Amino acid sequence: MENRRLSLLYNLQNLYNSSDLGSVDYQLSRYLIDNYQEIDSLNTFDVAEESSVSRIIVRRFYQHLVYNN
Repeated sequence: MENRRLSLLYNLQNLYNSSDLGSVDYQLSRYLIDNYQEIDSLNTFDVAEESSVSRIIVRRFYQHLVYNN
């Protein structure tokens, strides 16, 4: 389980570092990195609201993250 979490963190950091400042990928990866300790309890609604993007964008981001993982 810990390896999976570290892999997720690594992928989030790579996405954050390779995304354009202000892009949705940048915003969401930064939010998830900043809230990494609570990542298991975050839901799509909270992430969307806190990062000021729509829920569908968050879902697509998750799918992209899982697909590339």
